[in-house]
Amino acid sequence: MAYEESRQYVDFYNQYKYDQNTHTFLVFQEEIKDKLKNSHFIILEFYNEKHNLLLTVGAVDVGKIKDELIRKDHKVQMDDNINYKTFFVHNAFTNELYMEVEIPFTENGSKLNNGFLKGIYKVSSSEIKSMIYDAFIVLAQYIAIIIFTTLVLYPVIIHLNKDLIRSTNNLSHANITLLKVLGGAIAKRDSDTSAHNYRVTIYAICLAQALKLKENQIRSLIKGAFLHDVGKIGISDNILLKPSKLNAKEFKEMQRHVIYGVDIIKHSEWLNDATDVVKFHHEKFDGSGYFNRGCCRFT
Repeated sequence: MAYEESRQYVDFYNQYKYDQNTHTFLVFQEEIKDKLKNSHFIILEFYNEKHNLLLTVGAVDVGKIKDELIRKDHKVQMDDNINYKTFFVHNAFTNELYMEVEIPFTENGSKLNNGFLKGIYKVSSSEIKSMIYDAFIVLAQYIAIIIFTTLVLYPVIIHLNKDLIRSTNNLSHANITLLKVLGGAIAKRDSDTSAHNYRVTIYAICLAQALKLKENQIRSLIKGAFLHDVGKIGISDNILLKPSKLNAKEFKEMQRHVIYGVDIIKHSEWLNDATDVVKFHHEKFDGSGYFNRGCCRFT
């Protein structure tokens, strides 16, 4: 809008620059003043190729906002680009939108590099309404796109979320089944171990709650407590099922069930956090547990 209207003043300048004298300058000045009467521009400034001011022309009613305009920043960019800067002027006379425009002189679409036009353009109320309407249309389009995208993707997201929940539940069920299978395998080898596993797990939960452990720690403890003797699968029957007291060699082999247990569960990522319980469940504070290491180092 401002650029299109400024073209007529550029054409006037192009005519003047080829015949610069006092007479043509006065004619040029009067033509600009006459054009400003029916223009949205209220101030025009013409600069030559050395960026020196040649002419300043103001509309009749510019005096009403002159003081307000003076306070604005009017620093000249002085380059070959079309520059715009908008600002509001608010005083007792007006509350309107103005645009400062800097346009290099061109001829037949090519830059002349011999000056530029600078002007203060008053944006009309109809133009403001048009800009607001255009902005509203763009905003409405964005909102419509967002709503449409949401309506299209929402059922897909819900479906995928249900699938994820279903897969998670299936995985949890499979993991719990793994606990039961391993526990059942131990029970098949040693009938005393089955009930013992549940008792140890219950005691471990009660102790963990008393110590106010975190939920993830309790979950790890449950897995480890239930499978703490899983390594007995690797102990031979003549030792595991021997009714009498084990001799020193047999007892040493029995102690290795904690090592076998770690070897068994290490292949399951879900059971990795139960390793410490399986590995150290026979430790004692005084070091008299398996392998004489003692668990006092953990406290």
